[in-house]
Amino acid sequence: MSDYDVFVRVSVPNAVFKTLRQVADAERTSVAVVIREVLRTYVPPTTTPRAAEGSVDEQVLKLNEKGMTDHEIAAELGISHSSVAKRRKRLLLPAHGWQRRLDEQRKAAS
Repeated sequence: MSDYDVFVRVSVPNAVFKTLRQVADAERTSVAVVIREVLRTYVPPTTTPRAAEGSVDEQVLKLNEKGMTDHEIAAELGISHSSVAKRRKRLLLPAHGWQRRLDEQRKAAS
């Protein structure tokens, strides 16, 4: 069986969207990330994107899980930033750059 990348448009009632927005705001993330995490939690693993062992996608996955930004991953792997961004999006991985900057700004402010 092959794995496929699927981009889905989700229509939800206003009340559901408001709940998703509240969760996203509480987690300081986007509604898309909340939906992705719900899908990762409740959709069987055979239907989630996977990276082939030893592939560039697998390396991007591992480095992203360490919290590295797209630029840092690109430098580590010797590929372009846009290649990393495309692979990260295809694998449904979060971007870490803005989160790190936000955390640094909060630490500096306190």
